[in-house]
Amino acid sequence: MCTMSRACNHPAFWLLRAFPYLLVFQRWFTKLPPVLTFELSRFEFNQSLGQPEKIHSKLEFSQVIYMDRFLHSNKELIQARREEIKKLTDRMALLQQKLERYMRYGSGAGRFPLRDMLLYVLEFASTKPTPAEPHVKGHTSGMPPVHSRGIVIQTTENDEDAVASSYPEPVDGLYQFPWDPVEIPEYPAPRGVTEDEMSLVMTCLQRWRKEVEQDIQGLQDSIALLEETIELMYVDPSLHQVPYHLHAVLVHEGQANAGHYWAYIYNPPRKSWLKYNDISVTEASWEELERDSFGGLKNASAYCLMYIDEVLFRCAAGNGAEMLAGAAS
Repeated sequence: MCTMSRACNHPAFWLLRAFPYLLVFQRWFTKLPPVLTFELSRFEFNQSLGQPEKIHSKLEFSQVIYMDRFLHSNKELIQARREEIKKLTDRMALLQQKLERYMRYGSGAGRFPLRDMLLYVLEFASTKPTPAEPHVKGHTSGMPPVHSRGIVIQTTENDEDAVASSYPEPVDGLYQFPWDPVEIPEYPAPRGVTEDEMSLVMTCLQRWRKEVEQDIQGLQDSIALLEETIELMYVDPSLHQVPYHLHAVLVHEGQANAGHYWAYIYNPPRKSWLKYNDISVTEASWEELERDSFGGLKNASAYCLMYIDEVLFRCAAGNGAEMLAGAAS
């Protein structure tokens, strides 16, 4: 089971798991364009319905990306990192499988966390049986008293194979039943257990639960460490030399066959995002852009991202600053 952890959201994790041949057939940039446009696949064709559908899954993106890992000049370094990431993701998948066996324990259809099951058995074992309620002559805890049962003889059509069956016989106008609920304790509790037996059971259960908790914690810590290692694999100053800045986000709200479009464009001089929605242009925050663009919350999501290199970004900021200065004068 994947718990939607940070590493499971890492692009390298899914790319290498889904397309292992990427480690063999690779493309590298010898020169990058000033503008990078990413088209996000937000639509798919539903074969069963025979019509297109929009994909509303959440997809996060950052305001700055680094293209160093895709340059031919860094090929050897990146290939080594990718090989290491593959090993780490394979290792993490094995640990996730082990953790799943603890979190969904059992051989039947219904499976539950093993540590919870041991805790419930501990609670049962430590519960003291409550004394039975006293019998009231003729009645027991609101139930009618148990008395004799009537007998009925049933025969077949050929008067063969006579069958005798019993039925509750009414007493004082009430039907009686062949069991006494007074004998069942108010809460489930072990009965007929010696102190030595109970001591052994409690000792074993407590030890087993502690061992299970240690195993689960160890697996979770190892998975978290692997996630962090994968995340930091490209956090290297030598791989942060070619930044691209998010410049525009095109958003679609609706379904595959209809909807509304608008755009967010970054204004470097103002250091803010502007929302272009038909004839309306308003200032927007990054948080608003996230809500509208990442998807997963509503029918709106980004379908196109545009990033610009450092030269264009600085140029836009400089020209814009000069324009603002000129307007102010």
